[in-house]
Amino acid sequence: MFLNYASQQNSFTWIILGIVFSVVMGGLSYRYIEIVFNRFINKYKVKKQVQLLVALFVVVELLAISTRHLHIDGRLPESVELASNETFNRHPRLRECLQSPGRDIVTEGCLHGDGPLAAVLVGDSHANAVVSSVVEATHGGSVQEFSYNSCPTILGMHSKENRSECTKFNDLLVTKLAIPSQVPVIVVARITGSLLGYNEVHKFHNKPTIYFDNEHQTARELLADYETQQIETLCKLSENRPVYLVRPFPEMGRDVPTVLYRKQMFLGAQSDYSIPIADYYSRHDAIWQAQDKAAVRCGVTILNPIPYLCHDEKCWGSKNGRPFYYDNNHLSEFGNKQLVPMFESIFK
Repeated sequence: MFLNYASQQNSFTWIILGIVFSVVMGGLSYRYIEIVFNRFINKYKVKKQVQLLVALFVVVELLAISTRHLHIDGRLPESVELASNETFNRHPRLRECLQSPGRDIVTEGCLHGDGPLAAVLVGDSHANAVVSSVVEATHGGSVQEFSYNSCPTILGMHSKENRSECTKFNDLLVTKLAIPSQVPVIVVARITGSLLGYNEVHKFHNKPTIYFDNEHQTARELLADYETQQIETLCKLSENRPVYLVRPFPEMGRDVPTVLYRKQMFLGAQSDYSIPIADYYSRHDAIWQAQDKAAVRCGVTILNPIPYLCHDEKCWGSKNGRPFYYDNNHLSEFGNKQLVPMFESIFK
């Protein structure tokens, strides 16, 4: 467990040291704790032993719960808290605005900001994760959000999530946006994860979360249907208003706040987390090609987040020890502000 926390689980040296340490501590524990405790507890009758054990269990459990849930400022070094707290730095209206399976569809969406409507943001949880940066980019305008969890904006697509009404949501959304307007639509989604599966530990690890004709489509069939249906969807949207399609965000594969705070806590090392940019291009290449085809066919404008999140041949999950992500793939309220200049290009 310690090696995992310290991100040394693959180090041969640390594994050997861990085994030796475990054997030594096991012997000390047996000699100075277990034997002593057995002598103490055996002085009492069985009923008294049970009472003492229950009392000890309750005390330990209460201490564990208080340690896990009580937040005490200053309990940890500032750098550790900075990394750890990013886990909770999500949009304050996430639960309200990100629609999900098991809930009734809200066709009005969510309105963010107080000024005139400047943009409509559609997509899945990745859209919800960046809505505040779009609002900031409008410089006084408001943004209407239509997002549904694990549901990219593609007509004819079905989600494998239980009780998902993704297909119905997208049909209603495209119909709603069929009214001619100069208010642009911004499309954001974790489409690579939907088509190829997630690259973190998950029930859909390396397994598609969506399908078109049937749940058992081959990868080639799924990608072909995606290209066709994305073009149909984007062309329908662009008939009535400007459309901006955002490239996939880098997926870190590991929970960035957890990786950083563990490194800083156990190794005292303030470092940043990244993935090779070559890995990003390799994973998302087919999606980029499909988006390029849609841009040509439908006249949509592509927005590329890579210049804002990647440099020096790496895609960065943090800056100066502060995560850009609140988990392994969703940009936090700090991270999404890196994309304000990208979204500002829409409103110039």
